[in-house]
Amino acid sequence: LLAKLQIKEYDSSRVIESFTSNGSNHKVAATLSVGTKYVLEETFAPDGYIQFAPIYFTVEGNGDIKTTTEGGTDASTDNNSHILYAADRPIRIQIAKTRLTGSQTDYVAGAELAVYEILSDGTLSTQPAVAPFTTKGVLQTIDSSKLKVGTAYKLVELSAPEGYLKAEPVTSS
Repeated sequence: LLAKLQIKEYDSSRVIESFTSNGSNHKVAATLSVGTKYVLEETFAPDGYIQFAPIYFTVEGNGDIKTTTEGGTDASTDNNSHILYAADRPIRIQIAKTRLTGSQTDYVAGAELAVYEILSDGTLSTQPAVAPFTTKGVLQTIDSSKLKVGTAYKLVELSAPEGYLKAEPVTSS
């Protein structure tokens, strides 16, 4: 929800229409010419989602929408209704604590971890962007719905399991 999108002519930078998604289908108000190549671009993705790749399409004489291979795999069409669907992919982050002397899959259970946003002044946010969680000895996918693309984060070990030292914080964006 609340992604910002625009339709442009392929051969120029002329914007045909800009709009903000609201969770419903958007009916294009502009007239799209048959046989003209267009590009649907997402200029802003909602928090927790990755911006989709530009989607290249042409409107056929019968109103069908034909996407080309230049576009991302984030699109599908319903030519019965003449609809082009575009979908953001959720940000997925997998985290695990591993033994220093083990392999990359030698996971450790019992570490309490949290992810914090790094603010523009270089300090950490006081509230974690991802709720603290305890490792389970497996690679875990965490809730990343509040993460923003292009923002820097720091993974912090709040407490280590018995017999282990806390790992140094890890920065990522």
